[in-house]
Amino acid sequence: MIEDAHTVFAKALDQGIRTCMIFGPTAVGKSQLALALAEKTGAEIISADAFQVYRGFTIGTAKLPIADRNGIPHHLIDICAPETQYTVKAFSDATHTILSNTSNPLIICGGTGLYCHALLYKFEFLKEDGDQEIRHTLQNRLAAEGKTALYHELATKDPAYAARIDAQNPARILRGLAILETGELPSLARPLTHTMRSDICCIGLTDKWDTLTTRIQTRTLSMIKNGWIAEVDTLRHEVSPDAPAFKALGYRDIIAYLDHKITEKTCIEKIQIKTRQFAKRQMTWFKRYHHAHWIHVGKAHFV
Repeated sequence: MIEDAHTVFAKALDQGIRTCMIFGPTAVGKSQLALALAEKTGAEIISADAFQVYRGFTIGTAKLPIADRNGIPHHLIDICAPETQYTVKAFSDATHTILSNTSNPLIICGGTGLYCHALLYKFEFLKEDGDQEIRHTLQNRLAAEGKTALYHELATKDPAYAARIDAQNPARILRGLAILETGELPSLARPLTHTMRSDICCIGLTDKWDTLTTRIQTRTLSMIKNGWIAEVDTLRHEVSPDAPAFKALGYRDIIAYLDHKITEKTCIEKIQIKTRQFAKRQMTWFKRYHHAHWIHVGKAHFV
């Protein structure tokens, strides 16, 4: 797998394309491939993960330990306080800054589909993204009024946007209302292009579902063994329970276990189920990238 990916990226570098994006479902081996590829090409790595940005949230977000990064610079990891709402615009802006200021080859690696999509299709952002005061006010309204009431408000003010989002997704509801606070319509936000940009080489990783689910089961147990529960126990006494960082997979399930609401066995099973569901959604999202170089992991998966 490394040689296949290296051949693809090396060819891109020969053509003057110095950026590679690696995507695929969770636990498929993206981070390990990115590291191996960076060692071969002298590249730096940019994390395209919605939760690795948060300081202290380490084991459950599968951050590669610093000691295992082999001196390869990793960007957009541990850059935010847990209470900060990190947005796709923040990711896009930061990534473009790195692309502009770094002469080395770059590997963008992660499984947050919207982050990858926004970069590949030059998404147009409205000025709402990044207004923390508006977001904080809306978070308080969400807690007090509930997502159903806020969705109905959104549907009244911008029915086109409301119709295309999940009424059960508070993040999308809050984003729409936040944009409305600026005097703009969220339904006007659109990609600037309908074709994938040509200056990024894309490598997608895939594997058999049975193999991937087994890997997810094993990785969850490994995270627990490596101290994930202790990590969450520390964080819940230091970070607000409403902090965006706690939306990362598994953290609230572990809190439920620590609060004696569920057993450890049930906690682990819930995390494994939710991670499998997340991997399914990722696979559905990324399969739209027909022009990517797809590599079947199989036996080549890193251990």
